[in-house]
Amino acid sequence: MMVLATLPFILQSVPALAANCEVASATYGAARAELAEKRSGTWVLLQDIALSSNTVGYGPGGGMAFEATFYDGKAWLAQADTTQAGGVLGRHDFAADEGNVFAVTATPEIWQSVPVMGNLDSLAAIDAALASAISGMGCEQALLPFRIEGTARTVSWSAESKPTAVKGEFTGEPVVLVGIYSSANRNGFFAVGEMNIHVHGIFVQRKFAGHIGAVDMLPGAKLFIGQ
Repeated sequence: MMVLATLPFILQSVPALAANCEVASATYGAARAELAEKRSGTWVLLQDIALSSNTVGYGPGGGMAFEATFYDGKAWLAQADTTQAGGVLGRHDFAADEGNVFAVTATPEIWQSVPVMGNLDSLAAIDAALASAISGMGCEQALLPFRIEGTARTVSWSAESKPTAVKGEFTGEPVVLVGIYSSANRNGFFAVGEMNIHVHGIFVQRKFAGHIGAVDMLPGAKLFIGQ
């Protein structure tokens, strides 16, 4: 077995996926069923959310004031700001009293490269690719983080903000998609629609992250599943 050390992640290249169907995970703040009554408050402080360099996670800021994505050991916070390019401000710093309505995280020990079969040209296609790979691991149900590195032909994003959310679309955009495949606990990890995934995107060149509503990845994207 050949092990490759990379930063910020530990990536292990193996001929077949290990049968680890769940990794360490955490839920903070309001549950899905409580969102209607608790969305105006702050129910977990950002400083209390445990992060490592491998952690992936997401959740809306307190009072829906910003969007939070957890990646690379940092909180990527995004909110509307008309003085910034694209109308969105991205930041990592936060005040001691800033927090989220909810946050969910999953933290693997390693990342495994997964062959991409077919095109990752929609969220549904990503969900199906993950389902196939995870089934090949022998998992009937799973709670596993994933990331996809590549260039999006098109990608639609949004970020909670006050007074209204900010949203946009990029074409030909480098992006790191991160999320949690949560067939083992769809409600607890806020899976979207009929899928088992919730996806955020890190736009490293633009220095912000946001929730992904639609995406069409160009061929050559690399898929990794946390173990």
